[in-house]
Amino acid sequence: FFVMDPATTSESTGVILVPVDLTTCSSDLIEPAIEHARAKDARVVLLHALQIPPGVQPDTVLGAGREGLETTVLDALSNEAANLLEPLLEDLRSAGVGAEALLRVGDPARVIVDVARELRVEAVIMNTHGRRGLSRLLLGSVAEKVQRQANAPVVTLRRQHRDSCTPSSCSWCPAHRSATTDRVAAEQEG
Repeated sequence: FFVMDPATTSESTGVILVPVDLTTCSSDLIEPAIEHARAKDARVVLLHALQIPPGVQPDTVLGAGREGLETTVLDALSNEAANLLEPLLEDLRSAGVGAEALLRVGDPARVIVDVARELRVEAVIMNTHGRRGLSRLLLGSVAEKVQRQANAPVVTLRRQHRDSCTPSSCSWCPAHRSATTDRVAAEQEG
């Protein structure tokens, strides 16, 4: 369901890559993705880069999940991401656009560039934080790295802060946490 074999992708591009961090702001990318996909007669691939904290192994067992079975860090993060991707996929499909989701583990900028090359995408459409000055220098910009390294045009949309931006809905809010990230952080701390 969430695995796509790049070898099955034809040489013609026909793919719009939409990297999402699965915050509330990710939904802002759906309408532009629909417009680009329709204009290019393309399908949309939603991409989420799973980040495993340093010092934590993906196969580390976190304990029993909802079904009472043990779950690993990678499984927990993948399941959470799949649940958050589903409504975005539904929005694309209900607009008549072919859509798939892809999960990869790694640094977001590197993952986006690698997948863009593998899938030979028409374009990458992504959010940017719009940081300036010292915060941009210290934190860097995933969008900027992708723009420099991607082999396709990169369309960036600046995130708009909204009242619904709460600690549980935006990864760029300092207090962003979910039950899964709390469990993984606890494992990292030992």
